[in-house]
Amino acid sequence: MKQIFITILVFLLTLSMINDNSIAQVRSVFIPDIEGKIQNSSQSVMYGESLNPNNANGNFTIYPGFPVQNFYTIFSPKTGGIFCNMDSDTDMEIVFGAGEHLYAVNIDGAAVPGWPKTFAQFYEVAWTPSFGDIDGDGEGEVVAGTGGIPGGKIEAFEKDGTILPGFPITFERYTLTPVLADVDNDNALEIIIGSRNGKMYVFKGDGSVYPGWPYQMDGFTASSASVGDIDNNGIMDIVCESIKRLYAWNKDGQLLPGFPIAVLDSTIGSNSYSAPLLVDVDNDDKLEISFCSHSNATGAGGITYLIKFNGTSLSGWPKTVDNWIYGAPIAADIDGDNELEILVAEYGASFTPFFYIFAYNIDGTMVTGFPHGPYFGTANQLTVADIDNDSQFEIIFDENIQE
Repeated sequence: MKQIFITILVFLLTLSMINDNSIAQVRSVFIPDIEGKIQNSSQSVMYGESLNPNNANGNFTIYPGFPVQNFYTIFSPKTGGIFCNMDSDTDMEIVFGAGEHLYAVNIDGAAVPGWPKTFAQFYEVAWTPSFGDIDGDGEGEVVAGTGGIPGGKIEAFEKDGTILPGFPITFERYTLTPVLADVDNDNALEIIIGSRNGKMYVFKGDGSVYPGWPYQMDGFTASSASVGDIDNNGIMDIVCESIKRLYAWNKDGQLLPGFPIAVLDSTIGSNSYSAPLLVDVDNDDKLEISFCSHSNATGAGGITYLIKFNGTSLSGWPKTVDNWIYGAPIAADIDGDNELEILVAEYGASFTPFFYIFAYNIDGTMVTGFPHGPYFGTANQLTVADIDNDSQFEIIFDENIQE
C-alpha cells in the first residue's frame, strides 16, 4: 500500500520565542496551547533567520479571482473555512473568517450578495464557522463565534446575510467553532459550544438555552465538541474536552457512566485544540472516542487516546510520541485490511524537520511504514483521500516550514 504525502501549505505560524542566552538563538516557533503554554524544544538556530512563505513544493493552478486578500491580526484566523451552497446555483461557496470579518465568496472570488459581515473591533472570527438549518425552515444558516479579550458573541445569519431572530448571543471571549447537530430530532439543528470559563452550552435555533444546560466543566473548554450516539441507545450524546478531562453527556446535560476521564498526565498535561473523533473502530455498533492531549513530562509529549463509550481505554492505548499534538486524529483504512487505523501528526514549526506522522492499528500497534517523516510539523488535522483514483488513500497535510 502506498502513501503519497503532499505538502500544501508552508506558512502557518508567525510567533517566535528568543532564548536569553549569551549567543542569541531562536527556538522552533510554537503557538501556545489553550493555557498559553509553549512546547519544550531543543531545536535552535542562530537568531536572524527570517520566515519565507514562498518555498512551496510543487506547482498548483490558482482559480481566477483568487487569492482573496483580507486583513487580520496575528491571532486570526486560527482555523479554516467551509464549503456550502449559499445561493440558487449548484456551485459551492466558501465561507471563512478573517479578523473582524466573516466572508462568503463565490468560485470566482466575488462576494456573495449580503456579505461580508463586519463586527466590532476585537470581535474576531478566529475559528471556523458552521452551516446548517438551525431554525427548521429547510434552508441552511451560517453560525460563527466572534470575540477576543473584550468578550464574545455567537452570530447566526441567513444565506443572504440577514441576522436571525435571537442573535447575536452574548458569550465568552475566544469563542470556539460552534457545532451544529439535531440532538432532539425536531428537524432543526442545535448549537453546541463551550465557553472560555469551562461551561458547555447547547442553544436552540432561536437563541434560547436548551433545557439541562449549561454544564460547568473543571477548566477551560479545550476544543470544539463532537456529537453522536456513542452508546447506541437512540439518544444523541455530546463529547467535549476541558483542559484536563474528557466529558460525555446525553442531550439533556447528564454525564454518561464512566465520564469524565482525566488525561494521562493530569498534573502537567493538557488538552488543546484536538477535537474528539467519534467512530466505531471495532464494529460493535457503539462509537469509540479518539482525542489527543500533550505534556511536558519526560517521555510524554503528545498522547493519543482511544476510549470506549463507557470511559474505558481500548487495549494498547493510549499512545505517546515525543512532540505535542494539536490536530484532531482521523480514522481511515489506509492499508487495505478492512479495518480502520488512527492517524495523528506531531505539532511543530521548525527550521529542520524532526516531526512525524503516526498511524496505529486498533490494537495500538504501528501500521507498517510508520512513523513517516521527519517533517517540519503541522498544527492541523490530517486529510485522507484518494486524489488520483487508484483506489488507495493519500495523506494530505500542511507543514510549518521556517527558513
